Amino acid sequence: MVNCLDPGSGRSPLHVAASNGNIRCVEKLLESGALVHLRDELGHTALYYCGFRWLRLVGWRQGHGDIVDTLVSAGANLGGMENEAGYVGLAVQNAVHAGNEATVDIWRRAGVKLAD
Repeated sequence: MVNCLDPGSGRSPLHVAASNGNIRCVEKLLESGALVHLRDELGHTALYYCGFRWLRLVGWRQGHGDIVDTLVSAGANLGGMENEAGYVGLAVQNAVHAGNEATVDIWRRAGVKLAD
């Protein structure tokens, strides 16, 4: 059940919990065998949605930074569709240009390599 996919979006419970910033739910799902590399119909992982959700928020929302750390500790990384399509690069570039250090830190913690 922890890896079941929504028929409409292809998202798993881990995708939803990470996107919504629910660290307790993310931890419980991981303890129950949720797959961190599971991708939805768009090819995105829970880590991507956690970072992307943070990018779209106006202010710091409690939980997203901790969730990034938890997912990365569980083996998650940003790769594949996120990087190939340029979504992550664009998000990082926008954060850097806006001087939004908190957002840049979220992406760095998610494993994004930043240009010097």
